Amino acid sequence: MEVLEAFGLTGGLRAAAALAECDHKTVAHYVALRDAGLGPDDRPRRAMSIDPFPDTVEVRADRSNEGYWSTNLVELLASIETRQIRRRSRHQEGRQ
Repeated sequence: MEVLEAFGLTGGLRAAAALAECDHKTVAHYVALRDAGLGPDDRPRRAMSIDPFPDTVEVRADRSNEGYWSTNLVELLASIETRQIRRRSRHQEGRQ
């Protein structure tokens, strides 16, 4: 059963939660959204930790499109692979 439908039938948060098989806080959330004139999918945008730095984010995104970050990633993966090969060869030398 839908949350708002259950709330309309019962008029109570906990009774509606039991019918809709969810938490009473979820029912309260959906009722508050409905009362504010919003649908269940219409949520206000939450603040993000990067909001104070839009210029920095934009510059880094541009760099990643230019391949700057991907080049660094390729170099990092190559160095990791080299280290793993060296470890394997040292390990095999110790077995002989």
